[in-house]
Amino acid sequence: IEPQHAGALKLVATLQQRIEERTRLEEAERRIRELRQKIGTLIARANATDSDAEAIGLLDEALGLDPEHAEVKELLEERHRLRGEAEAAERRARSIATVQERIARHLERGDLEDAEHALASADALGAPAEVLAPLRERLAQLHDKRRRDAEEAIRLKAEAEKRARADEIAQHLGSARKAIGQQRFDEALE
Repeated sequence: IEPQHAGALKLVATLQQRIEERTRLEEAERRIRELRQKIGTLIARANATDSDAEAIGLLDEALGLDPEHAEVKELLEERHRLRGEAEAAERRARSIATVQERIARHLERGDLEDAEHALASADALGAPAEVLAPLRERLAQLHDKRRRDAEEAIRLKAEAEKRARADEIAQHLGSARKAIGQQRFDEALE
């Protein structure tokens, strides 16, 4: 090429520019393919793990590679939601277990009103009926025993009062007989 030929030099420059653009484009396409492949691998690993924390970490890494990747954003939101639900369920289960222990302690001590309040708390937490059924039955048994004990106490008190009246009457009759025997009739009538 003749160094003075302007048209040829311009054509060579244009050709070199197109080659550089093509090389940059091919490099960008290669990086995009690698990025997509890496994101795909991270998504697959995130979907394969049972650990929400690990999945969230992998998806965060993928989102760092492509902040606008819709699938990664959606999966990340879903994992955060699942993690929140799992944590809430775990907290609820711990709360229910704590309330169950409280109920059992109250029942053991015979604090029936406190046990009833704790059962209401367990109901409010949504404790499963099959978990609370034995505790409710124990509470009903204790209420029944308390009722029977109260009835027995009333019966025994009534019997004691009846015996006391009978003893008092027997004492008065004995005094009256004695007074009649001594011919003190006015005293006997009292």
